[in-house]
Amino acid sequence: MIEFLQQGGDSFAPPSTLGDAPSLNATTEQSGGAAGGANGGAQPSPYGGMWMLGLMFLVIWMFLIRPERKRQREAQQMRDSIKKGDAVVTAGGIHGKVAAMDEATLTLEVADKVRIKFNRNAVAAVSSSEKKAEAKEESKE
Repeated sequence: MIEFLQQGGDSFAPPSTLGDAPSLNATTEQSGGAAGGANGGAQPSPYGGMWMLGLMFLVIWMFLIRPERKRQREAQQMRDSIKKGDAVVTAGGIHGKVAAMDEATLTLEVADKVRIKFNRNAVAAVSSSEKKAEAKEESKE
């Protein structure tokens, strides 16, 4: 079939690529010879990749997972320390004063006689009246 295509001139591939296929042993003949290669015949460690995988997991844990857990723990402590009368800011940017609260929700007074109920997880920042007074005293000094 190859001879037919070469003689007819209507070949699908250039004649230079229609020659003999390269040997499958071409890479083995060049690399090692009979002595077993450059490493003296020693086999690579089957655990070499495991060390790299463990190191990558350690780096990801140190720089991503651990700091995120710390932030979550601090945010939860902040939400648990909210008490009636604290000034808070929600994740949506609404400022208000805690008028009432239960386990899951807070009622914020955002203006005179205007109250809005929020989930505790919606609170982004807390600034109690005690903290404000301490900050004013420190700034006077």
